[in-house]
This record gives sequence, C-alpha cells and structure tokens, in this order.
Amino acid sequence: CLGGAFTALSDDDYALYYNPSGLAQLERAQFSAAYSKLYTGLSDGSNIGLSQLVYAHPLKAGRQGALGLGWQQFGVSDLYTEQTLHMSYGRQLLARNSGSRLLGGLSVKYLTHSFKRTSEASNACSGLTCSGGADPVLSGANSKSTIDADLGLIYRLPRRFQLGLAVQHLMRPDVGFAGPDKLPMNMRTGIAYKSLWMN
Repeated sequence: CLGGAFTALSDDDYALYYNPSGLAQLERAQFSAAYSKLYTGLSDGSNIGLSQLVYAHPLKAGRQGALGLGWQQFGVSDLYTEQTLHMSYGRQLLARNSGSRLLGGLSVKYLTHSFKRTSEASNACSGLTCSGGADPVLSGANSKSTIDADLGLIYRLPRRFQLGLAVQHLMRPDVGFAGPDKLPMNMRTGIAYKSLWMN
C-alpha cells in the first residue's frame, strides 16, 4: 500500500491490516466497510470479491492505546472462501523530550480457508489425463482454521518523518487441506513524511 509507505504511516483503522502499532495514533473511534469485485467479466462467470469490516477504538482518549477489530473475506463465487478475524492492539511504548515516539502493536488473527466439493473432486486430473479417481486434495477435509499473529513498530522522528516495520504471519500458520501449506513470514518496512496538508 502506497509503495510500502503505509507501513510507516498507519494512522487509521486499517492499521490493523498493515501495521497494528499505527492504532496508537488514533484520536477517535473509526469504522470502515468495503467491498471490491475483482476481475470482472471473467469468461466462466466467476464472481471474485473481497469484503471488509473494521472498527478501532482509542482507550482513555488514546492514553492507554487503541483496540481494533476486523473481519475480511475473500471468495470465488461459492467455490472457495478465505476469512480472517483480527483483534489488534497498539500503544505508545516510549516518548522522548525531543518529540520522538516509539509505537508498538500486535494483531492476533483467526484464519479460515474452505471450499465447496464439486464433481471435480471425484475425477482427479494430471495435465490432460483424468483418472476418474478421487482427487487427494479436494476429497479430504474441505475446511482449515488456524491462529496467526502480526507484530508492528513505528518510530516517529521529531521532524515529521516516521519509520515503520511490520512482520506478518509470525506463527507461519499451516492452511493446507491435504498436506502442509505454511504461509511464509513476511516483513515490510516503510518511511513516511507527514505535514499539516500532505502525507
């Protein structure tokens, strides 16, 4: 997002997706909802969509940090669905007389992947050859849920610059159906400049 700059900026309720430490910058409660229809006009008529609900609430006017709750769903018609529930917390960890501040945050996530069994599940294919037997992936469990976590830091310099670090999938969760399929740990850094009239 913004070439990685939002990792350092993270100053609204969407911080829980990009860098949970940014929740500590909220001055008031925020709520957001979004729906995106992706890749419209596919020849097979597939409906690919992304839905989001996000709420963030500062505690004691932000003096005790802020909590964030989020729900996100990615789906391909009624065939495949990924859902993520977020619970996030961000707060100020350190403040210096110079004006610099260190913010920290943590997101705990509950991931669920699922698919609908179709006739293809009983007709395994390799290349152009179909065996008529059960597909080893599609005929097993059709749902997988697991816990994951993200960690974030933002360092606010005295003169409008902010540096950000976010680490996603700290627990390298396994979301595989028939075998292991671990999400790789992902690290992002960013730098942002904030003034009264631009970011």
